[in-house]
Amino acid sequence: MRPTRCGWSKAHGEFTVNFDGKQYPTKYTIDVKPDPRLESETVSATRIDDHTFQFTFTLNGKVAVQARNVTSTDGKTRTATQTRTSADGQQQVITVVFDKQ
Repeated sequence: MRPTRCGWSKAHGEFTVNFDGKQYPTKYTIDVKPDPRLESETVSATRIDDHTFQFTFTLNGKVAVQARNVTSTDGKTRTATQTRTSADGQQQVITVVFDKQ
């Protein structure tokens, strides 16, 4: 679910990549209709090491979001960090830590 100006809507995004650093298309829908705002978005994936990979999302030729995922060596914790630039030009960093139950 994603908030919109009129309330909540169903949002879905998908992509298929190889970890080769090349750009691949993404596909997004809102309420089962294509989202025209993201028609030109692409994503690349890079494996940094055995425990780290990064997605770079590009919109209209500019980096929009970088998402780095690091899995601990014991496989029990994953840390996901997203870095993006807001509409007013401010850098935003969001970090989420997942612990295996």
